[in-house]
Amino acid sequence: MTYFIIAAHIALALVSVYFIFKMKFQPILYALAILLNIVMIAGVVMSVWHMPVGSEMMKVGMAGFVLGGVLFIWKGLKNNTGGILKYHLILGVIILVQLALVQFGPEKFLRLEMLLNYPLVGVAGTIILKEDYVHEGEKNLLIVYAFSGLIFIVNDVLQLMI
Repeated sequence: MTYFIIAAHIALALVSVYFIFKMKFQPILYALAILLNIVMIAGVVMSVWHMPVGSEMMKVGMAGFVLGGVLFIWKGLKNNTGGILKYHLILGVIILVQLALVQFGPEKFLRLEMLLNYPLVGVAGTIILKEDYVHEGEKNLLIVYAFSGLIFIVNDVLQLMI
């Protein structure tokens, strides 16, 4: 189980690095969110290996999720269509609620935080499949969030099977 978590996070970090170089740093906020996600992934791997820097890297990396959540809420409210993009708004709220539960919620809410990965993957996948994004940076961040949520879903299912 531990090897799966490590391998999946390393794969996600490699994909994130590829996305950053593919974007050529034009949409800088999306690139920053992906870069901070890489820091969080490194923190997760170091925490699994019980290295002392892991928890600090995870906290710094969570700023990428906060930035991503705010970007999607902003995109949901302020966009070229003049209306509200409900999937972007829902995704941003899910990300921020999930982080609030992890950081500030009581211990009994951690299961709820894990269950929020299911709608996170569904909403991010819906935005990707509908091609409801403006540029490559937004699409790449959606893929990173969907893959990250999928890792936790698979981990959750594997824990139920054991």
